[in-house]
Amino acid sequence: MKQNKLLILCALLMLAFTACSSDDDDIDNALVREVANTEPEFTYKDFEGISQNYEETTNGTWKITKVDGIVRQIIFCVEGVDSAPSPTSPKTTEDFFSEFLPLTADNQMVFYERDYRNDPHYFQYYKGVPVEQGYWHFYFYADGTMQGAYGYFLPIGELDVKPAFNIATAKRIVENYIHDSAEGEGKRIYLSIMSFPENGELKPRLVYVYKRQIWEEGEFLYIDAKTGRLLYNVGYIGGAPGLPFA
Repeated sequence: MKQNKLLILCALLMLAFTACSSDDDDIDNALVREVANTEPEFTYKDFEGISQNYEETTNGTWKITKVDGIVRQIIFCVEGVDSAPSPTSPKTTEDFFSEFLPLTADNQMVFYERDYRNDPHYFQYYKGVPVEQGYWHFYFYADGTMQGAYGYFLPIGELDVKPAFNIATAKRIVENYIHDSAEGEGKRIYLSIMSFPENGELKPRLVYVYKRQIWEEGEFLYIDAKTGRLLYNVGYIGGAPGLPFA
């Protein structure tokens, strides 16, 4: 009986060792060593150096704010009467997206939830990958007429969304940088898309995002999902994080 128990214990230990070895085998250790002890490529000042064109227009019933030609905010109301619904506002969120955003088969806005006033939220996805800060929020008059909307949409022409390494490798890169575990309460790592400066413009990149958020304190760390390079790190205390181009 003792011998059987010993054999079972040995088998369990071997399975545990095999599982650990398998996890380690999934990690690109050469890449982890390559980017170890490096600092993020960008700081907030790099984003401040990007010139963006703001434009605000009023056409009688609509007040539209655009940034680099893309609508960021719109208010539908009768001219001179802010509380009166515009008869020409879109009837549905789908009508709004069709008219104001350059949606494509790859660039989509996906319904997320409604708030306490029954106003809907949407998040942007590109080829099934979430776009960091890509969202739209709508609000309505009591009669159901659209009152306004605001958000951020990143038009993406063509972007390869297949990462060059897996999330286990990204986790190890994160842990080397933060000198702590990337697992635990309020922590997660996920694949996403975010724009970064390139030749004076913001260009989308495929990234792994490490997010740590507990109440109103947290941190974001972005890793290039093609090269493994650290791109941007930001921490915050109180309120929302001060991410660029928010």
